[in-house]
Amino acid sequence: MESHTTESMREVAGTIAREITEQGKVIGVDECYVDDYGRYGNFQLICSLDVEMNSSRNYKACNRKTFSLLKIVYLFKRVIKQHKGAILRCHESPQGIYKSNASWGGKPDFEGYERNYIMIDVDFIPYHEPSNSFAVQTPFVEQVSDKQMKLF
Repeated sequence: MESHTTESMREVAGTIAREITEQGKVIGVDECYVDDYGRYGNFQLICSLDVEMNSSRNYKACNRKTFSLLKIVYLFKRVIKQHKGAILRCHESPQGIYKSNASWGGKPDFEGYERNYIMIDVDFIPYHEPSNSFAVQTPFVEQVSDKQMKLF
């Protein structure tokens, strides 16, 4: 099958992963790397978090004073936006796990996260979610903007 992923797209995806790793060390990123190269200029990045498993089989930050999941999300959105042609399609962050504290009448206690990584989907060729296809797969596509397509 024909691949529409170019070497320059691969290089930019690798650069994005390196920048997230370097800039994210102080806020809780352990390592970010390209996990999957798609045929249509689509990439999956895995951002490993600086967390450790606790006795409840959940993941808690190694350095709770500096760890910020929200800042990590803002970081990779900013880094991806800085690279021309790269489009953040979506990301999947770990969900927080809370233990009910109903007996004390207080708010639930934070136990940790369900997993130790964030999955990030980056595209270089616009993706059209309703048709589940990329611009190169759909023959009658008129590009309205970088992030929006109109199908006839």
